[in-house]
Amino acid sequence: MATVQQLQKLMNMQRAFADEDSLESTVTVERLERLIERTEHLIRLRSFMREERRLLRVSAAKVEAYKDALKVVQKDNWISADMIANTTAKRVMLNVGGLMFEATEAVLKRDERSLLALICSEEPPIAPDHDGVFFFDRDWWLFRYILMFLRDGLLPSDRKLLAQLYREASFWRLNSLQRAIEEEKLHLRREMTEEEKKAARDWWRKTPSWWELEKPAPAPPPAPADWWKDEQYNGKSFKPEDMPKDMPKEKPWWETERSAAPPVRSTLPADGLKGMDDGAKSWRF
Repeated sequence: MATVQQLQKLMNMQRAFADEDSLESTVTVERLERLIERTEHLIRLRSFMREERRLLRVSAAKVEAYKDALKVVQKDNWISADMIANTTAKRVMLNVGGLMFEATEAVLKRDERSLLALICSEEPPIAPDHDGVFFFDRDWWLFRYILMFLRDGLLPSDRKLLAQLYREASFWRLNSLQRAIEEEKLHLRREMTEEEKKAARDWWRKTPSWWELEKPAPAPPPAPADWWKDEQYNGKSFKPEDMPKDMPKEKPWWETERSAAPPVRSTLPADGLKGMDDGAKSWRF
């Protein structure tokens, strides 16, 4: 297969022979031109084949994804029971800040003491229009997160948005939403009556596990003892009562026998220091 390096070599050879006027160089240059054209054509074909192989891999991955999706659709229970129930449930139309929202009564009644639950009653505090739509002059952007909380029990992660949502919950009388923000984001606990606990426990138990009651934190592991005070090492006990009684006692290092060193001999005669002053004595050994 032709490569760019081979094409570069052919072009260098063509430039080298083009400076000569001999017959051999003229023939060589003509043949090199044809070789260069064929090499460029092969390089373009190679690039085209590489792109086609890439597209083929992408198409094969899509086909496999379609196969997996088809297997899921062919199952008898591929549509959840909650989705089937929502298709037949009674729905309520809301106009919040000029934007239309539609939700089931079961979702709006999650918090039984909220304003959304009251408009689903037989005698709502606000009368709908001739089309049966309830209008509220509130921020529709924040209302999206309110429905998200009522449907799935989810809260946004932005703390500024949570502050706005906390204030908006007071208008809708969503005590459960305020309590969720306090407990989930601020780790605060609010005292509730038994009736409030029962009412709250009815709907958010079915939501994701983030709203589960906080479990007591496990006891921390005991702090490890100082290694120099520990009486065990590598699974062995070094307690005095566990040590063998007939274990031989080793002598201190200063009492061990040392090899005898050869005697030091003086290079001076025995009477070499006689007649010398103390300051003039030379001690050479």
